[in-house]
Amino acid sequence: GRAAVVVDRVNFGAVWRRGEGKGGERGGSRSVDFFLFIPWISRSYDLVQERQRKKRKKRKTHSLYSILSKRSIRWAMEGRCVTKLGGAGATLGGYHCRNVRSNVARRGRVPVPVPVPVPVPLALQPRRSLSVLKSKREEGVRCLGMGISSSSSSSSSSSSSSSGVSSTMFPTVKAQVIEVGDLEALCCEDASGEQAERNAKTLEKIRESLGRDGLGIIAVRGVEGLAEAREALLPLADTLADLPKQQLGDLEDEASSYSIGWSHGKETLEGGVPDTFKGSFYANPIHDAHEVTEEELEKYPSYTRPNVWPHDSIPELKPALMNMGALIVKHGKLLATACDELTRKELGLAKDADLGLSSIEGAIGDSFACKARLLHYFPPSEVKTETSDEKMGDWCGWHLDHGSLTGLTSAMFTDCKGNQVDNPDPQKCGLYVKSRKGETVRVTYTKDCIAYQVGESSEVMSNGVLKATPHCVVGAEGEAALGVARNTFAVFMQPKWDLVLEAAEDKSGTGEVETKGFTPGINFGEFTDIKLNEYYS
Repeated sequence: GRAAVVVDRVNFGAVWRRGEGKGGERGGSRSVDFFLFIPWISRSYDLVQERQRKKRKKRKTHSLYSILSKRSIRWAMEGRCVTKLGGAGATLGGYHCRNVRSNVARRGRVPVPVPVPVPVPLALQPRRSLSVLKSKREEGVRCLGMGISSSSSSSSSSSSSSSGVSSTMFPTVKAQVIEVGDLEALCCEDASGEQAERNAKTLEKIRESLGRDGLGIIAVRGVEGLAEAREALLPLADTLADLPKQQLGDLEDEASSYSIGWSHGKETLEGGVPDTFKGSFYANPIHDAHEVTEEELEKYPSYTRPNVWPHDSIPELKPALMNMGALIVKHGKLLATACDELTRKELGLAKDADLGLSSIEGAIGDSFACKARLLHYFPPSEVKTETSDEKMGDWCGWHLDHGSLTGLTSAMFTDCKGNQVDNPDPQKCGLYVKSRKGETVRVTYTKDCIAYQVGESSEVMSNGVLKATPHCVVGAEGEAALGVARNTFAVFMQPKWDLVLEAAEDKSGTGEVETKGFTPGINFGEFTDIKLNEYYS
C-alpha cells in the first residue's frame, strides 16, 4: 500500500496511510477520503512509528512529510482542529489540497493510535496571543495541531494581512487633558482653600505629562473658537497642495532654508532621504513682517524674512492661518506660565522667584520668532505593506522640536474630493512618542483640544524639569488609505533669535541639562542653526 500526507510546507509529525483493499479472509474494505488533524499530541509521531515497525512484515507503509505555511503553523500553535471528510474543495493555509484516499482499517478502525477530538469551527475558536502560547511551550506543552481552513477563513486571514496593521502594535494612550479654566486659575497669584488644591492638581497633571517621566505632550480643552478656526484652515491645506507646480515654486523661499512659504522634499529626516510624503507652508502667525536690521536679516533669515502668501490663488489662507495661530499662541502662553511655576517648585525656588532669562513665558511673550506650519500629508497612491519598527515615521520621521512649546491641532483626513473622512487606519496611523523610559506609544487627543509638546529650549531653560521627547507620524496603511490625505497645523513658540539660553537656578540639586547641541552662552539663533543642520542638507 501507499501513504501520503498533504500539508503545506513543514514537517509536523502526523501520518496518513493509504491502503488498497483487496478483500481477504475477513472481507474487503471500502475506501474513503479524509483529512485528519490532531492538536496537542505528545509523542504522536513516535507512537505511530512504533506501531508501523511492528506491522512492517504484514503491511508496507510509507510516510511523506512536507512543510506548513507560516499561517498554518500559527493556527497549529493556537490549537485549532478541523476534521473534514471528503477532501475535495478543502484548502490548507490558503492553498488547494489534493484528495487523499485512504482505506479504513478492517473493522472500521482509523489507523491513528490516539483519540480524535471533536472539531470546533474556526470562527468560534478563541484567539490566543503568541506570548501565552510561547510560555506554554516553554513549560513543556507541545502544540502539534494543524489548521485547515475553508475559503471563508482563508479570505479572513488575507484581509487581516492586507489591512496593514503591523505585527508589532504599540499601545495607544490618550494625552492628559487640562481645562483652559484651570490654567487661568493657576496663573492667578492669590489662591486659597479649594482653589489652591485645584491648582495643585493641575500642576501635578503638567508634571506627569511634561516632566522627567512624562511623554512631553498635554492637551488643553475649552478653547473658545477652536472648532470654527480649525474648520476654516485645515481644508486649505488640500487647496494649497493642489496648486500648479509653478505657483508653488513662487511660494518657496530658499534664503530662509525653506522656513518661509512652501516646502516639499527639502527636509532629510530619515537617514538623508528627502521627506516627500508631506508638504508644508510656513509663516509667522503673529507678525507678518519684522522691523529688523540688515545684519539680523542676513544672520537669521528663517525668522526675520517676511511671510509669503498666495494672495491671488488662496486669499482666505492668510486670515485663517493668522487666526488659528493666535489662538494657539494665546493659550500656549498660559501653559508656559504654568510651566514656570512647575520649574520653581521642582528646583526649590520661591513661588515669586524671578526666573529672568529662564522664564519660558517671558521668552514666548517677548519673541518675534513664532513659526506656524500648515502640513499636508499626501495621500498614498498604492497599498502600503506593513512597516517595520525601524522604519517608523514614513509621514514624518523621528525628531525633537527645538523651540519652547509646539501647539498642535488634531488631524483632519480628506478624500480626493476634499470631503472629510475618518482616519482610514485608526489602529496605527497617527502621532507616536518615545518616552524617557524608551517606550514607544501612539498618542491621541480629540479635535476639541490643542495639544502642546515640550521643545528642547524649554528643557534647557527649566534645567531639565521639562523634557522634550522624540516623536514621529506614521502614515495610514491598507486599501482604505488610498486617496486619503492628512492635514494638520502646528505652531512653534520659541524665543527671539538673540535670546541667550540659560538654565534656571537649581536649589534642589535635581536639575540637569542633557540637551544635544546646547552649550552655555549660546543664543537661540545659534541653537537653531545647529538643529537645522541636523534636519536639512
